Amino acid sequence: MFIYRFSRLIKSRLLWILLALLMVFAFVVADSCSGVGGQGGLLRGGEEIAPQTFSQAERTVGALTNEAMFSMTPEGRFASLLPHGADAFAGALMASEPQASLSTRSGRLQQRMVWKILAARQLADRYDLTRGGDAAAKQLIEASYADGQGAFVPELYLQFLSRANFARTPREFERLYAQTWLPAQAAAAAVRKSVGWVSPMERDFLLAAAFDETTACAVTLKNTAKPEDMAVSDEEAKAWYDANQERYRRPEERTIAYVEIPSQTFLRTGDPSEEEELEAMQYHASHMDEFKSKTSTNATDVVTYEEVRDEVLAKVRELAALEEARVFASEKLVPQLDAKPFAEVAKHYESKTATIPEGGWPVGFQNAIAVRDTVFTLEPEGALSHDVVPGTDRVYLIQLTDVRESAIKPLDEVKDQVLTAVRADKVRKQSLERGEAVRAQLAKSLAEGKSLKDAVAACKDANLSAGEAQTFTLADPSSFQQQDATYRTQILGAARSLGKGALSEPSLVGNNDVLLIYVASRVERNPVDKATQGPLLVRQMAENTAFQTAGDWLSWAIDTVPLTRPDGTPLLQAEEE
Repeated sequence: MFIYRFSRLIKSRLLWILLALLMVFAFVVADSCSGVGGQGGLLRGGEEIAPQTFSQAERTVGALTNEAMFSMTPEGRFASLLPHGADAFAGALMASEPQASLSTRSGRLQQRMVWKILAARQLADRYDLTRGGDAAAKQLIEASYADGQGAFVPELYLQFLSRANFARTPREFERLYAQTWLPAQAAAAAVRKSVGWVSPMERDFLLAAAFDETTACAVTLKNTAKPEDMAVSDEEAKAWYDANQERYRRPEERTIAYVEIPSQTFLRTGDPSEEEELEAMQYHASHMDEFKSKTSTNATDVVTYEEVRDEVLAKVRELAALEEARVFASEKLVPQLDAKPFAEVAKHYESKTATIPEGGWPVGFQNAIAVRDTVFTLEPEGALSHDVVPGTDRVYLIQLTDVRESAIKPLDEVKDQVLTAVRADKVRKQSLERGEAVRAQLAKSLAEGKSLKDAVAACKDANLSAGEAQTFTLADPSSFQQQDATYRTQILGAARSLGKGALSEPSLVGNNDVLLIYVASRVERNPVDKATQGPLLVRQMAENTAFQTAGDWLSWAIDTVPLTRPDGTPLLQAEEE
């Protein structure tokens, strides 16, 4: 896919130069991804990468992919607390990692993104893509958290630091931003800029699809096959099972013993100290969105600290109590587990058990995802078999007691599921085969000059029908919203990719019915809009292509150059295992 996308760019001498720059980047990544060492850190062509450098890349990935950085405004718009440009960088970082959701992420995907950061930073350093160091980073941060007049707003910056877990160490973030985050971001931006190009043919088609008046309609072929009528032999069932075994994999299950240590036990009471008062004021400054005004119903009014002082103090004390409970469990109870049974160490608390499947949701736990992720990092024996996980008003002391390995369920156990799947697959294939045959007939009739109505009639299939023609302009959404069309989404999608007189490939909808979209005509109605608004649309298309290509390129680089340890063990595979 990477080579395909770049093959569109080779007609420009300037782009040849940019392509050469990217190829140099490939050698950089090859050099930087040669293996890992022991305690000294990762190796880059025999040269050690400092542990601090790798740690900064890990922290950068953690902040960029932190779900707390992204939200939706009340108006339904996407909002990001990241500094300017970092949201696009975060998107490029995960663009080719479809499994890298914001909520869950495997260790292997984390590792891949760390390597992308290291590779991009290396490119920025080699070509001096960022200048000014800490001063430039400070200037960009201040510009990112400024008001409409350009004045720096500390409260906005504190809110970001709090969400990114840097509230207590802003200087550490600023150093990380200047040394790792910003250079890698600049490199990714340079890659996106270098490939942001649309060919004249693509440009003309895009503008015609968007601004010309399109008439299209849906053609449907009703499915007549029923799963229960599909005969399945033992050989077919076995073949399906062998080819789709991962569908029938039982996830790994881990059983834990745990106790809940309530934070209420550590809650401070009485008059607040000066330190508590200061912490409360800092918390209010960075979490103002959590508090509502006691005197105003206007959601946009600033909530002063004095209005909600008692509420903020209570929150700060709750957080402090939770931290004290965590420290107590980590420093007092955990060390005892190396020499004493779990039941004896936790005898002052009610001991419970739970079995958690990999990827499942631990029922009954606060901070359930963190509990699950922690459980699946524990080892069956020794000091790594237990850990502490904070909830919201309690701390969990966890001991791993049993591991049931993931395994493929035997065919006899899943025979009914296999038969159901084979029958459904046969129905889908039969529908698509009928759809291919009908499409060929329709295309032949249309090529002979027949209307769509006559082409459908010539097929002589009672289950084939054409819907009402829909006339619309993609650049004007209201032109389609006023029409009643069952397959509105599919028609709009096809209009973006099909030219006049084109018939889409068959696709399955509903009860395995076949859907075809036919574009009957495309007529220019408003050349002024095309001329004035078209360039912006073309730029957006170029940016979208470049954005995805930059993400693909970073993934392509680390996939093409296998990461290995000094002993030859694949790094990413080892991390996953």
